Amino acid sequence: WPANGEGTEVVPAFAYVYNPLARPLCVEIQHSVNPDAYQLILTARAFAGGCIPSTNLGLFSIYHRFGKDDLLPTPDKLDPAQRELLAAVTQARCGPLLRFINGGEMVACDPPDLPAGIWRYQVWEKDRMVEKELLHPTVLAQAWRLGRETAFAFVNIGEQTAEFAYSWRIGGRIASAPYRIALWIGGRRVREMTASDTAVLQVPGHSVVTAVLSR
Repeated sequence: WPANGEGTEVVPAFAYVYNPLARPLCVEIQHSVNPDAYQLILTARAFAGGCIPSTNLGLFSIYHRFGKDDLLPTPDKLDPAQRELLAAVTQARCGPLLRFINGGEMVACDPPDLPAGIWRYQVWEKDRMVEKELLHPTVLAQAWRLGRETAFAFVNIGEQTAEFAYSWRIGGRIASAPYRIALWIGGRRVREMTASDTAVLQVPGHSVVTAVLSR
């Protein structure tokens, strides 16, 4: 649709044509063969935004670590922590969250009441490697609503299990009972919880816990 000329109407063509695909589009993350906290943060942020993080494992990093005769970007070359988190967010995104993200509505939810962590990582600046520090939450939360169900997703960037009390609050208001709660870790359903205003959740390191509230 042209945006000028007699008898034409301005239409946001990309949103109109691709809207069913827009939310599940990938975000490419520059994962590394070496430990890199910043790539963990980027992976978690992309997931919390409803995207599928995909890996871009650089050829030169493979070359420097494995040599010229082993350049194939196989999963085993990826830093284990980054591989674990990438697998966890993909399993959650393509599992219990798939229908919520593709067909539902993202809604505001409270972040977990946890202290932020200090993340250290290295970047090239001009001709040398420099260490940076970033104050960032260890667990990110996001929620999507579809019909009479709401899915809360919690992604843990850290290595250790994070435990916290959480209120099912959407847009500043506690979700109204009665409802059932089904818990998932990655793409695996683990148990159901009794409905309550506050629950104690445990999110393993480099994992995603999804809680689906159904009425």
